[in-house]
Amino acid sequence: MPVPAAEIDDYLRTLGQRLHGPRRLRADLLAEARDSLEDAAAAYERAGLAPVAARRRAVAEFGTPGELVPGYQAELAAAGTRTLALRILVVAIVLLSSADLMWQGAPWTGVRPPAGYLALSASLDLFWIITGVLAAGAWLGLRYAARRGAPVRLPRLLGRSMAACVGLAAGAGVTLYAWSLVMWDAAVRWPPMLVGMVATGVAFVWLAGAVRGCLAGTR
Repeated sequence: MPVPAAEIDDYLRTLGQRLHGPRRLRADLLAEARDSLEDAAAAYERAGLAPVAARRRAVAEFGTPGELVPGYQAELAAAGTRTLALRILVVAIVLLSSADLMWQGAPWTGVRPPAGYLALSASLDLFWIITGVLAAGAWLGLRYAARRGAPVRLPRLLGRSMAACVGLAAGAGVTLYAWSLVMWDAAVRWPPMLVGMVATGVAFVWLAGAVRGCLAGTR
């Protein structure tokens, strides 16, 4: 017979309020904790304890939220940082390999942009290369460190560094697009340019979700 879970619910609610990070992983961790608590309570009840006493004993032996939060939070921080690193790597590869498609055959082809525009464009490409390398290193490093008990400072340092890179890339990308629209009126009606802007916007929204989860997990 299922064990009533009032005490277990209260315990998990308290634990969940103290955890921050990717929602899906947080829900998974709490679900695993619930399964363990309910199994333990059911075993104590079969051993002869009353349901309320069985639940209370299971909760007491599981550990206080204060004891469990550091380990769970470290796992959430590392997972959020790995997710951000993987998304950055995907976006960097896609942008670097397909960005030129927006300009091929454009009506303004042959018109040389000013030196500042060219410098910004080249810098943005270089920035994405550096950011992609950082993301790849962070993902591999955290996977390696996970086997050895990664310190909390490592996901925090890597996560915040990558979040800053995403913010800078977004600012530079918006500046470049806006500059393009100002210089070439036809860019507003050029289909590859419009598709590229929409796709890039979707990519940054996708990255923003990972940034939010990463910063929440490492705060």
